Amino acid sequence: MRLLLDAGNTRVKLSWMSLSAQARAPVVAAFGYDEMAGLGAWVAALPERPLEVWAVGVVDSARMVQLEQLLSAASGAQTAAGLPVHWQHSQMYAAGVRSEYLPSHALGPDRWAGLLGVAWNERRLAGNSLAPVLLASFGTATTVDALLPSEAQAADEYVFPGGLILPGVQLMARSLAQGTARLPEEAGVTRNFPAQTRDAIATGVAAAQLGAVWRQWRRIEQSSSRAPARLYVTGGAWPALEAEALQWFEPAQIVWLASPALDGLACLARQKQEAGH
Repeated sequence: MRLLLDAGNTRVKLSWMSLSAQARAPVVAAFGYDEMAGLGAWVAALPERPLEVWAVGVVDSARMVQLEQLLSAASGAQTAAGLPVHWQHSQMYAAGVRSEYLPSHALGPDRWAGLLGVAWNERRLAGNSLAPVLLASFGTATTVDALLPSEAQAADEYVFPGGLILPGVQLMARSLAQGTARLPEEAGVTRNFPAQTRDAIATGVAAAQLGAVWRQWRRIEQSSSRAPARLYVTGGAWPALEAEALQWFEPAQIVWLASPALDGLACLARQKQEAGH
């Protein structure tokens, strides 16, 4: 068994896959950084002892070491070196996706793994007849990334031309509370014409988030010979945005993914195993 781990800004997500599997297990566990004991207990309760970990992270090296030590202890690693953890970095090409980001290593590894995971999920839905897709990740920060079918390369290859980064839902709301004298940081709901301050903030934030997504959707329509097929969404802030998203997109256009980054890690691990490394 191999563990799959995505160490984000506020939470760690985990899943697992057997060494012979083509995809990860459907379960996704998530733990805040103040819940590391729970993470260790989850790993210790797995049906098999993991032999390795494939991981991406936006955390610093000290946090990576902490996670490595925790995973080794929880898994009962038998060697002095502990449980092998393979931290992944962004590349120019992997798993049928070519990156045009400059420089390629500057792309966040979690974004790269997420794109690989979306490409894998889209191939499952569409086969080899690939259409452009968009991935919107609503976490601490929001990212909106496009995948376009390659015009010059193999028909089943995607190109990542770039994407957007903007403050996430909570960061937007918090900035209003901290940067103004009278605007509160309170939960509101989205409305067509908000008549209360908390709803005005919630609606404004949601409109900004979905406006960024819609901008990229329209850019795909304008620059590609094929219209976008699907909007893939992920991240903890999605429930706060879903109602607003349905004002912009048809329900059939939206596909929720619990963790495309973990799907991408599964692709990378499988690719390396198939290559005999």
